[in-house]
Amino acid sequence: MTRRGPVSAWWLAGIAAAWPLAASADPLTEADCVAPLSTDTAALCMSAEYTRLDAELERAQAAAVAAMADPDGCGGACDAAAAALADAHAAWQRFRARDCDAIFALAIGGSGRNDARLTCLIDHTRLRIGQLQQLRAL
Repeated sequence: MTRRGPVSAWWLAGIAAAWPLAASADPLTEADCVAPLSTDTAALCMSAEYTRLDAELERAQAAAVAAMADPDGCGGACDAAAAALADAHAAWQRFRARDCDAIFALAIGGSGRNDARLTCLIDHTRLRIGQLQQLRAL
């Protein structure tokens, strides 16, 4: 499932503004992100973390769906379980996008509103990865 929820125009504008910094600078190292020296570096580190987590989320979703392909693992309800999981994941992606859009909107006028949105996206994504891992353990 690679479909994403609606992307805020403000978020895209923030990424576009940071893009020249990312393209012209040396690649970020883990040390750069431990204690970033600038807000631009912090934003790039958060964006990289979100990208990494979003890829991990897609792997966790695929693993949960794959676990449902084993008829012994879901007692004959595999198709229904896989369909419900796909619907739930799509709804969750919409929820994550809208919830973090609300955080962004509430931080209007603040210099940290992009960071607030990225923090929201990161936190929700981490929680969802944990939920999918727990689901696989059932």
